[in-house]
Amino acid sequence: MNTPQLLLLSLALSADAFVVSLCRGLRGKSALATASAFGFFQAGMPVAGWIAGSAFRGVLDRAASWVAFGILTAVGARMIWKTLTDGKNGSCPTGDGFLLALAFATSLDAFAAGISLSLIRTSIWVPALVIGVVTFAVCLAGSGIGVAAGMKLGNRLELAAGVVMIALGVKALFP
Repeated sequence: MNTPQLLLLSLALSADAFVVSLCRGLRGKSALATASAFGFFQAGMPVAGWIAGSAFRGVLDRAASWVAFGILTAVGARMIWKTLTDGKNGSCPTGDGFLLALAFATSLDAFAAGISLSLIRTSIWVPALVIGVVTFAVCLAGSGIGVAAGMKLGNRLELAAGVVMIALGVKALFP
């Protein structure tokens, strides 16, 4: 995976966290706590996914490109579907008690990306670090933006992130 692909993947994976950061920013929640929680989970979940994917590599080796395509395409399609069907900006829970749950939930797609990276035999450490740092930065920005204009952008960003995930899935078919 080259640098532009890794940055696109990182931005796509951080889209959910960006939207939640906007919501939390609107409510005056700590930008540092928000960015740290999301950055930590977004960096850790690809590692967990990579480990899980590596354990099953022998079984899936012949179909690795198709599995990576399927996972990334499914995650991207889910992001697009979720945005188009129930992407209401005002319904974002922002309570401090929800922060870790939200950080975990928004990083499940990073787990799937980690599985995909293991199947295409890409080392996980640099991608996990980049994904975590990009998510941290995106969440800091999202918390700072946290205004009505930012909320309108959130749905469009989520939609674009889904398209990017699908594009990365298609690219997995043509290494």
